[in-house]
Amino acid sequence: TAIKIDTFGGIQPRVDATSLGDSQATLAKNCRLHTTKLNPIQQARDVKDFPVRIEGGLTDIADAKTIAVWTRGENKRDVIAWPGLVTIAPSNINADERFRLFVTGDTGVGDENGENQPCALVSSKDGKTYDRHRIFITVPPAARVEDSVPFEDLDIANLRYAYFFQTWVDEYGYESGMSPVLMDERGNMIEVQYNDGDSVMWYGVAASDIPHGVVSRRLYKTIAGTSEQTDSIKFVIEQKMVAGSTNFPDYPNIIVKDEDTGEVTSNITSIPIDLVWMTAMPGNFYVGYPRSNPRQICFSDVNLPTSFPDAYRYSIRDYAVGIAVAGNTAFILTKGYPWAISGTDPNGMTAAQIVSEQACVSPRSICTFEGRVYYASQDGICVLGEDSLTAVVVTRAFWDKASWAALNPSSCIMKGYDNALFCWFTKTDGSHDAYVIDFDVGGNPIITQHDDYASCAFTDVENDALYFVGV
Repeated sequence: TAIKIDTFGGIQPRVDATSLGDSQATLAKNCRLHTTKLNPIQQARDVKDFPVRIEGGLTDIADAKTIAVWTRGENKRDVIAWPGLVTIAPSNINADERFRLFVTGDTGVGDENGENQPCALVSSKDGKTYDRHRIFITVPPAARVEDSVPFEDLDIANLRYAYFFQTWVDEYGYESGMSPVLMDERGNMIEVQYNDGDSVMWYGVAASDIPHGVVSRRLYKTIAGTSEQTDSIKFVIEQKMVAGSTNFPDYPNIIVKDEDTGEVTSNITSIPIDLVWMTAMPGNFYVGYPRSNPRQICFSDVNLPTSFPDAYRYSIRDYAVGIAVAGNTAFILTKGYPWAISGTDPNGMTAAQIVSEQACVSPRSICTFEGRVYYASQDGICVLGEDSLTAVVVTRAFWDKASWAALNPSSCIMKGYDNALFCWFTKTDGSHDAYVIDFDVGGNPIITQHDDYASCAFTDVENDALYFVGV
């Protein structure tokens, strides 16, 4: 007599042991069933071939809540670790030799106004070190510009009236938002009066007012008092920082002529200072939301990750806890209903509420896998896709409400790797559970357990590996 099992269906904790089917089990551990055969799970190995870089005041990687593997050329890889939840978005620069990453969330980076502000990690040219740049959220001080011609010598009948602005620029041309208009002591905006063709003085900026990473500043002005009068802001001139210098000196003798004024500048609006969950969209723009207003979803300009215009902001009803992108849709996971904001241009996105009462209970469970978005809700692991405006609970047949709650789903960490979802839970008693969810050809989940418990994890698509900090 022989027992032959042709397929394996994984665990079925909701089903009584006496009612299990031939392919089902009460325990399936340290194995994968993605081929319908019983395969051992790949054994994790210690990573010792590249260094760990600590961010945000972290003292021990065992306490990290976020890790990322940063590859910066051949044989130049680091594990970057943070004590809080951060989101990492890649640069939109083609063949970026500095391999910059945009980091938002609990960055630990800030100024006298507070920490946890967005920053860019920028590699050195040799890949051995890196800097943290805040240029794209730091607006310059007001531009001080004065006509070199005394007022009494001006041609009053042909006066020009202009407001001047300045911006910061980094080595890749990323530009900050516009400076404010210069004000007098009474709070009135100061117009610069001059005649066409006059030379003007553009006053310098002290090193203490210049954020790290700035290599030049640009001067812009409005055109007024002529037949070309407009509210548009046009480029005038750029001043590069002298090598070895840390400040911008006065820039005298700038000839300002109407016909020499450059093109109208993009309406650059600096990135919100408390932006979190900055994630790349396929159309070469980015999405996030401010920590201070988690019901406002913000999109950047196309090709300008440093500009998040007011016109590209969408309001949702529920408080966002995280964002995941699948196709041309940003799925906003919230404390209430999920939302989908779809489109290929930030100026024409369409927002819709998902008709499922499936709140996200763990931001660290949010992941994109096989073109769909997965996350932990109060009822189980949910999936969202562009082909449906409902959230499907894929684990409903495996855990009922009570057994799912016993896993402490608010602790769920989830990552997609090797055609499966890897999930980790820390129960309220401090014990741990870990699962692998494979999917059969029909899309049905097949669940097994494993012994590799993690406190944080990262899927490295470039090197096809899943990294995690063991517990």
